[in-house]
Amino acid sequence: MKTQMLRVLLATSTIPCVTPAAQCSDILYSGTVWGYAASGVALGAYTNNELQFIGCIGCSNCHYLDCDPSTFSCTDTGTGITFGSSSSDDSSNTMRSCHGVSSINQCYYDGSCCSQGGGMCNAPDKQIDATALCQQLGYNDGSVTTVSENGCPESHWDGSTWTSDFVGSHGHGKMYTCVNVPTAAPTATHAPSAMPANKKKRKDDATLVIVIIACVAVLGLCIVGFCCERRRREGTKSNLEPLEEPEGPTPAPEEEATVLSIAPEAEPQAEREAEEPPPPPAKSWWFGRAEPEPEEAERPPPLSPFSTLRAEREKELAFEPEA
Repeated sequence: MKTQMLRVLLATSTIPCVTPAAQCSDILYSGTVWGYAASGVALGAYTNNELQFIGCIGCSNCHYLDCDPSTFSCTDTGTGITFGSSSSDDSSNTMRSCHGVSSINQCYYDGSCCSQGGGMCNAPDKQIDATALCQQLGYNDGSVTTVSENGCPESHWDGSTWTSDFVGSHGHGKMYTCVNVPTAAPTATHAPSAMPANKKKRKDDATLVIVIIACVAVLGLCIVGFCCERRRREGTKSNLEPLEEPEGPTPAPEEEATVLSIAPEAEPQAEREAEEPPPPPAKSWWFGRAEPEPEEAERPPPLSPFSTLRAEREKELAFEPEA
């Protein structure tokens, strides 16, 4: 596709902008010029409003030097057009032209030949003038039949515009022939319609791709947001749930048995403490000494195991014979 479009661009770049070739019906004029009845061709639409008119006028005060309007004609041919005066009397049938104003209505006659734009000049009589005029009318080539009569200045093409030197010289154009319509390449006629369609299609495709990417991005964001919200809710729920207690009774913590060991040196001290009588009862704050309860007073103090062992040891020593 890109190669085809490049070929179309290259083809159209070598073909100039072609204006449809003018036909007689497009340029033939019958009306008033310089205040007189005239017949000729109106050329302003094809010459950038520079050269307005070429033709014959019925000027009764012009010493009968102008061609009669009835002698002017325009003919379409198989290869172009031909227009001008068909008068056979060249000495008294001058064809005129008007240039330098923006419309035919601004052409004016001051009683003499042209001295500025809009005045009555003779029709162009140079080959370069005929070629330029025919190309502006849409043809490749042009020619002019000239007459060496009448000394008014001529309108002429200076290479960029229609003008005049406003210097008198004999001669004027009588008949113009334009031929050879430019032919455009077949691809050039289809290029204007094909290129916008392709350009519009590429634009539509690019827009569709952008829309798809945007939709995918939005969908991805929605999925990520949903997952994050779900994870957050699950985390909150797990923090609020109480811890499950184990089934069955909870075993009581085991108490470690404390083992007290008494050093051998501490045994005599322990025996002396066991043999010592208990301390007297505390004095009463009322009589100075508290009276023991009857049961406690009659009950003898418990014997210490150390006292029993000591008594047995003393008995054994008593029966042992002396050496």
